Amino acid sequence: MDPLVLEHVYHTYNGQPALSDVSLRFHEKKITAVVGRSGSGKSTLLQVLNGMLRPGQGKVFFQGQPFDYSRAAALRLQMGYVIQGIGLFPHLTVAQNILINTRLQRSTSGADSLARMHLLMQLMNLPEAYGKKYPHELSGGEQQRVGICRALLPNPTVLLMDEPLGALDSITREDIQREILQLQQSEQRTVVIITHNPQEALALGDYIVVLEAGKVLQYDTKENVLKSPANALVERLTTTRSV
Repeated sequence: MDPLVLEHVYHTYNGQPALSDVSLRFHEKKITAVVGRSGSGKSTLLQVLNGMLRPGQGKVFFQGQPFDYSRAAALRLQMGYVIQGIGLFPHLTVAQNILINTRLQRSTSGADSLARMHLLMQLMNLPEAYGKKYPHELSGGEQQRVGICRALLPNPTVLLMDEPLGALDSITREDIQREILQLQQSEQRTVVIITHNPQEALALGDYIVVLEAGKVLQYDTKENVLKSPANALVERLTTTRSV
């Protein structure tokens, strides 16, 4: 079962279309990279997927059921969410930041949560001693790794990532890309990653969505998008270094 499905979704801001007739199925245990220029609708799409935004028209399905907006906050707890701004609490240690969601969910014991935190930190190449550090003592890449650990602590079946590596230098970005792929091998889940970087989309994505002006220009496997781009714009958006 595809855990996230959109059917003929439309949304507008101040009369301007942000999403226009978007129908997508995000496949189970696969990474889908959404690439497009600024203003193409990428972030709006992610907000629709996690229920922060109810579309003006169309249907959204989560785990095979219509998205229940009366339970949006509870459903969002079943999804991991990583943003470019990271959003770590400066007054909390790394360990406290990673464990913050356990206060909301209370679904695992303290010992289980600690064990999972240590596992995730290991997978993301964060030394165990970093658990006692504060965010200001970490580099940008280390902070982003902490943000990823926090999102994955509840072991969600879906992970949404909004430009998570956009502010990092190229070497750190490539390191974290490899770590994300290693995580996916260890713990397969449905991942949707928003990016303006075609190289990042191709490095991470099993599937590629190309957005332009709120419309899906192409949605296919990475191999098919590269082999048979839908048009010249898709080819340009998937072969340049940044859009």
